[in-house]
Amino acid sequence: MFFTQAPSFLAYQRAVAGNKGRSNAQSLFGVHQIPSDNQIRSLLDEVSPSCLLAVFEHVIAGARKTLFDDLRALTRYMYFDSCNHLREELLSVNQVISLA
Repeated sequence: MFFTQAPSFLAYQRAVAGNKGRSNAQSLFGVHQIPSDNQIRSLLDEVSPSCLLAVFEHVIAGARKTLFDDLRALTRYMYFDSCNHLREELLSVNQVISLA
């Protein structure tokens, strides 16, 4: 799973390739040329949404489990006096990660 601040996975991969000379799509998956948004749409237009539902549910379940595991680990080492405090800490960590 990839975490980026970009709304488009493909746009982010193109930006990484422009900055680093190579993208994760190239180095991890062997994609030689990052496809355009239209190329991806053309491929996915022929796929029934019901075919993707099980994959989507699996990804969401994994993300939810990871999030809760991370929160559980975080609360073992830090005290939060409220949900707002926890939210503020998570947002501040996200900002630090975004700046990196």
